[in-house]
Amino acid sequence: VTFHRLCREVERRYRHTRRVEDYAARLGCSVRTLTRACLAVTGRSAKQVIDERVALQASRLLAATDEPISRIGQGLGFSEPTNFGRFFTRETGTSPGAFRAAREQPLPGQVVRPATFAEPGLDRPLNALPDARRPR
Repeated sequence: VTFHRLCREVERRYRHTRRVEDYAARLGCSVRTLTRACLAVTGRSAKQVIDERVALQASRLLAATDEPISRIGQGLGFSEPTNFGRFFTRETGTSPGAFRAAREQPLPGQVVRPATFAEPGLDRPLNALPDARRPR
């Protein structure tokens, strides 16, 4: 119950705070209680659970938008871009810039086909068509 309450609160507030103390105060319990609840459910501390959520959102924004890295960090509650960079690197093992650059690189062994269209008005690239619809 405590863990699920924390998760709901993290979803509401992760852009504003990453401090376990703030979540404990909002939930009316101690930091130790939150940490025990998180360890019991996930094997991770409350701080790790919170930081993982922030890192997940940062990864999503870096991968899906062209928003400047500094603005992404600011939107996630980091006062300085360097603080966001250190946090992201610690959590993911790569810098925000390297993470974003990697999204543009195909995975090893991945075939990249140009997104050309088979007929006017077709809204899917050729490589998304079933084999029977692909021109030969």
